[in-house]
Amino acid sequence: MKSCINCKKQIQVSDKFCPYCGQSQNKQSPSCILYALAFAVVGILFWLLLRGCEGGSGLDPTRQPKSTALSLPTSTSVLPKQSTKTEDPLAAIAKYGSGTSHKDGMRLVYVPAGDFSMGSNSGYSDEQPVHTVTLDAFWIGQTEVTNGMYESCVSAGACSAQNKTYHNPSTGSNHFGESQYRNYPAVYVNWEDARDYCRWVGGRLPTEAEWEKAARGTSGYTYPWGNQSITHSYANYDNYKGDTDEVGSYLKGASPYGALDMAGNVWEWTADYYGEYYYASSPSTNPQGPSSGTTHVLRGGSFFAEEGYQRTSMRVTSSSAETESYGSGNWGFRCVFDD
Repeated sequence: MKSCINCKKQIQVSDKFCPYCGQSQNKQSPSCILYALAFAVVGILFWLLLRGCEGGSGLDPTRQPKSTALSLPTSTSVLPKQSTKTEDPLAAIAKYGSGTSHKDGMRLVYVPAGDFSMGSNSGYSDEQPVHTVTLDAFWIGQTEVTNGMYESCVSAGACSAQNKTYHNPSTGSNHFGESQYRNYPAVYVNWEDARDYCRWVGGRLPTEAEWEKAARGTSGYTYPWGNQSITHSYANYDNYKGDTDEVGSYLKGASPYGALDMAGNVWEWTADYYGEYYYASSPSTNPQGPSSGTTHVLRGGSFFAEEGYQRTSMRVTSSSAETESYGSGNWGFRCVFDD
C-alpha cells in the first residue's frame, strides 16, 4: 500500500490514479518541473521574437532618434497607398509612421508617395482646375514650428529674430516673446526666416502641393478632418479665442496622416511663388511652383480668418513683396524632410 500524493488515503502501489480523488500518482521531481518551466519561457520568448520580426509596419511612434538628422523608418514598402480618415492622430501615426527632427525635437508624420487631387472646383478661380498630382514620399512637421524652437535657431545665429515692429493687435498674435508662449506657433517670421529655419534643421519649406496633400490626403477633403462643417472643436479660427493657441491643441482636426493645426491658428508659408493661373500649366509630378514671382503662397487659414479660408485648397499670398518681408502676427510655418 501507499499514500495518495494528494488526499493521503491508502491506495494500491500499482494504482496510477487515486480511486478517491482521481489525482495522478506520477511524481515529477523539482528539477523536471524547473526544466519544463525553462523550456516554456524560452518558447514564449522565441515566439515574441518572431512576432517582432514579422508583425506590423515596424513603425514605433515612441522610439528615439538613431541618426543625426531624423528618426525615420528605413522601409515604406508596407505603408498603405490610400489614406483612411481618422480623427485620432495617434491612429494615423501608427498606420503611416512618425519620426523626430533631431535638431529641434519636432514630431514628424509620414506622407507616402502617390497621387492626389489638388484644387477645388467650388473654390476661387486660382484653385482651379482640379488636377492630379503625383508626389514622392516625405515627412512633415506634425505642428507648426513653435516660438521656443525658433528662438533656438536665433540663439544659434542661424535665424533672424522675430520682427515685432509691425505688430497689429487686431490681426496679429500677442503670444510671442515670453516664456509662457514657447509652445505657441512662431509668428512674425517672413518667408526668408522660415526658409532659413527649415534649412537649419536639415529640411525645407513644403511645396504647395506637399502641404495640400499632407492636409487633405487622397480623398479630396475640404478640411483636414474630412468634409464635416468646421466648428471650434476642430480648429482655432474666426477670432474664436482672439489669438493663437498652443500647437497641437485640436486633436479632432488631425489630417489623414496625423498632422495637426493645418486649419486655423496661423497661415503657413510654402516654398512656392504665388501664380494665380499656375494650376493650368502645373507639372503633374512633384510641382515646384512658378519659376519666378513676387510673393509666396500661404496656406491653412488663421485664428482670425473666417470659415472659408480654412479649406485645404485655399491659397493666399501677401499684398506685396514689401509686406511679405515684414512678417505677420498670423503667419507661421512648418518644415518637411525628404524620405
